[in-house]
Amino acid sequence: MKRLVLCGVLALHVAACSCTDGDRASRMDSGRAELSGTVLDRATGERIAGAEVTLPDGRHATCDSNGRFLLRDLTTGMRGAVTARAPDGREGRSILRPLAARPLEIVIYAGP
Repeated sequence: MKRLVLCGVLALHVAACSCTDGDRASRMDSGRAELSGTVLDRATGERIAGAEVTLPDGRHATCDSNGRFLLRDLTTGMRGAVTARAPDGREGRSILRPLAARPLEIVIYAGP
């Protein structure tokens, strides 16, 4: 009986850990996180090109022409405010819960 229960637990563990996407699996195995998103104008909803996005640890990225940013190879467990500052001074922020070892997508609304 103990052998049957152990085999069942092992089978569940293997099923829960399997992943079909190799890239996603390697990110999860590395224990690193990925944060991407869009910076939008708070009043109009338009995308803000050139906005500077800064993480709590000081790492930063600049938004492309579509207001998109991507930060890879981040430490899991990071938390705090992600800030965005547009070239014209509009600012916004989003609060991070502890980052997990998977991709996370956010939207930051910036305004005066």
